[in-house]
Amino acid sequence: MNILHLDLGKEMRGGQHQVLLLMRALDRLGFRQTLVARKGSPLVEEHGATPLGARLPSGFDIIHAHDSAAHTRALTSRLPLVVARRVAFPVKRGVLSQWKYGRATHFIAVSKFVAAELQRAGVDPSKITVIHDGVVLPAEPAKIPDHLKFGFIAATPEKPQHLFEEAAGRRGIIIDPARLPGDLEKIDALVYLSNSEGLGSGILLAMARGLPVIASNVGGIPEIVSDGETGFLVENNVDAIRDAIKRLGKDPARARAMGAAGRRWVAAHATDAIMADRTAAVYARLKGSS
Repeated sequence: MNILHLDLGKEMRGGQHQVLLLMRALDRLGFRQTLVARKGSPLVEEHGATPLGARLPSGFDIIHAHDSAAHTRALTSRLPLVVARRVAFPVKRGVLSQWKYGRATHFIAVSKFVAAELQRAGVDPSKITVIHDGVVLPAEPAKIPDHLKFGFIAATPEKPQHLFEEAAGRRGIIIDPARLPGDLEKIDALVYLSNSEGLGSGILLAMARGLPVIASNVGGIPEIVSDGETGFLVENNVDAIRDAIKRLGKDPARARAMGAAGRRWVAAHATDAIMADRTAAVYARLKGSS
């Protein structure tokens, strides 16, 4: 099967890394694939994607659009269209938006939370499949010391960094998202705060390393962080975050147990291979019905 992946993001963020990870895993399954991206984007300049021209290339069985702009651009094709939906905010209810979402053949929602938002917008549940982000599971877990260093992934305005800095103080380390997953080696626990989150691929990267997680109780995050088992879910206020950091910092044995439980969860539910297998099943259903 020949798949055209389309991603028109301007930067390298979680979604773009997921596209590359998915393509590598699908390649191992024998899929033929081409990635088309925005001219001048990191996907083109650094990762060898084909720059988007006036027309989409032909000769494919399915188009997989990985962001909203790609979804819009792909509507000019008559091929089966799979649309990845990663964001937590509601779908617009205008006439053009309803037409756009009605034209997609199938949606891959990154979480049940995101799937529910699509259904509220009128998308038939039979046209939605929930597939979590996938990550590569390191061969060995991280070793959690007695004195924990807490990290925060600085990213978008949805991530309230100021709350982390006030709550963690001198034990806090700010991580550049462009340097993931390597910079996770600098920390022993991840504090992932967000005002709006479809899922949180950074959380999965930390859990795969065996790091315990303190995360905002919003969006799709509770689907991957089990409160009290793989980490702590918190409200977005300094007192709640500081209390979770204090509880974890005072109990390194519990931190290690949480990290180990999170790594087991990722191995069972959210590796790159699992993501590719489930995506391939969506492609097969659409190809069989076309």
